[in-house]
Amino acid sequence: MIAARMSVPLDSMLGVSGPGALTSLELHERISRGLPREALRRVGLVAGVLPPQLAGLLGVHLRTIKRAESKRSTRLDPVLSDRLYRLAFVVARAGEVMESAEAGRRWLARSQHGLGGRTPLSLLGTEAGTSAVLDLLGRIEDGNLA
Repeated sequence: MIAARMSVPLDSMLGVSGPGALTSLELHERISRGLPREALRRVGLVAGVLPPQLAGLLGVHLRTIKRAESKRSTRLDPVLSDRLYRLAFVVARAGEVMESAEAGRRWLARSQHGLGGRTPLSLLGTEAGTSAVLDLLGRIEDGNLA
């Protein structure tokens, strides 16, 4: 699929690439051990958000992001890793559906009629909001916007 090659792969964004795609169980194990600290910067860069907005999307204080970036540990804690995975999954999915990382980034930042005029990014702080965004992406991909 051309779109998948044009967007940023999820495992690459999270810094957990290996030989071949990771299964959901392998991702679970990596998240449980803590994603690489560098994943914060990569996901923020691909999503097109600055650290203060990234902190809001992850439901943490900006100081938490700054501490995680400056810690000697090379891994994030599992809770922050899980939240970062959820954000990265949506960013990767938007890039796939919109056929490029840049188009996905623009889509995430613009208000969407299918989300009641809200921006997808504004909904990613909760599981319910994330589900609504993923549902809309699925409908766009299927051509079913009714």
